[in-house]
Amino acid sequence: MLKQLESLLWRFGSNKTHLKLARKWGVEVGERTIILNCDFGAEPYLVTIGNHCLIAAKVQFVTHDAGIWVFQEDQHPPPYNKVGPIVVHDNCMIGISSIIMPDVEIGPNSIVGAGSIVTRNVPPNTVYAGNPAEYIKSYDEYLEKSRLTEIDIESAATVKEQLIQKFKNK
Repeated sequence: MLKQLESLLWRFGSNKTHLKLARKWGVEVGERTIILNCDFGAEPYLVTIGNHCLIAAKVQFVTHDAGIWVFQEDQHPPPYNKVGPIVVHDNCMIGISSIIMPDVEIGPNSIVGAGSIVTRNVPPNTVYAGNPAEYIKSYDEYLEKSRLTEIDIESAATVKEQLIQKFKNK
């Protein structure tokens, strides 16, 4: 199914446009990566995304923590801003509307569930989700569970029928 999604995105130019913009802003992006409409924040040049990643729509990469604003009027104010890089390693998927905070690394072969807020590193070969994101299961456990709901997609025209048959006509 991912190959069909990738094919559609390339055909309609959506991924090309987002990749071009991300790279123009300074985001390092690997090969075969799909980026939908994302927010790379004020320092996009601090974001690195590896090969064969899928970054869903509305993902926000937050490379700075402006919370220290409240200390600016203290006797000994801290630096103006706390800034840190974000690294997404190879073969990762970040779900729709997730937020990735500064100084976070997402390990290879990892998945971040939709709507998650990632405040610390995600180890390799894991699935994390929630607010704050926490460990859900291993890559292998997720693969095994995914096989239970797998469908054979031969063409985009039959997807709807296969999904209805699999999930509605049990």
